[in-house]
Amino acid sequence: MYTEQLVSFIDILGFKNLIKSKNCEEILKIHDAFYKVNKQEGEDLSGLTKFKMINFSDCIVRCRPSNNVAPPFFCELSDLLNIQWQLIYHDVLIRGAVTIGDIYVNRTDEKATVFGKALNEAYRLESKKAKYPRIIVDESVLYQFTD
Repeated sequence: MYTEQLVSFIDILGFKNLIKSKNCEEILKIHDAFYKVNKQEGEDLSGLTKFKMINFSDCIVRCRPSNNVAPPFFCELSDLLNIQWQLIYHDVLIRGAVTIGDIYVNRTDEKATVFGKALNEAYRLESKKAKYPRIIVDESVLYQFTD
């Protein structure tokens, strides 16, 4: 079943070159930056919101329930800032987009499944609009603050 969530799609820039120039352990340290921000997946440091994260190669998808949008949104932005800060130490930049909408996400030890309109939109924004290392926020998220 789809649920409305905040969805971030993140691309690790220059990943093909990282694969060529770094060993497996160094690549794992880069991926670890996405996990170091939080003590454990599922709860952010403030304890305000739950989230799920799925990564594949240089793509990371983060999803948070969007009820009461302001706290989850600001927690997500804070997490993304901290992730980029961690990656700076590895000379790595990220590019991404945050949106809100319907998504199906299920992550267990055995499998990870994620799809939906929000993921498609976050990917579109990241790949077409965020042409430089940055995180852009979809207008649909900002509209939540004007209602």
